[in-house]
Amino acid sequence: MRKKNRTKNIHEREYLDDYYDKSNGVWPKEDLELIAIELGVTRQVVYKYLWDKKHNEKQSILKECKQLFMQNHQKKFQLE
Repeated sequence: MRKKNRTKNIHEREYLDDYYDKSNGVWPKEDLELIAIELGVTRQVVYKYLWDKKHNEKQSILKECKQLFMQNHQKKFQLE
């Protein structure tokens, strides 16, 4: 039987977001283990949360860049 996923509460998300902001994308295994113990989750859950946050930020930045490129590209063709 598969284990049911548990939604993180506000305290857990704030704690993980704060760590993410301070970590500069470097997540030592020891830190992940300490956070996991403190939050009562596995190290893999902590890593996945941080990885997802990083991935989502990259996707958001990429989307913004594409939009800016398209806006500038459209303006260029309108001027000609």
